[in-house]
Amino acid sequence: MEKIIQDLEKQLLSKVAQFSQKRKDAVELEKVRRYMNLVRQYYALQKEIDELGLIVETRNASQTFFKENPAIATQLKISAQLLAIEKSFSFTVENSPVKQEEGAGLLDG
Repeated sequence: MEKIIQDLEKQLLSKVAQFSQKRKDAVELEKVRRYMNLVRQYYALQKEIDELGLIVETRNASQTFFKENPAIATQLKISAQLLAIEKSFSFTVENSPVKQEEGAGLLDG
């Protein structure tokens, strides 16, 4: 998995160099760093979900009950943050589910 993450980081950094007017645009580089940090967190959560399952057993004093693995909700939040960062890149991310078109939002008339 780490190899895939490293390849993704290289690809994003090369796009910053390719599409940025300044070869080392500090803002775009920071976005890539944040994006990669979130990607690593996303996959760490996925590993936890794979190990523990979608439903986890919780013990609270004398009670035992099952609930959704809290990592799922966190992973969904991270996914939303990743998509938001993708939208803010000054370049397009290939194979992204995020549409880069102007005026295609739900609130746009």
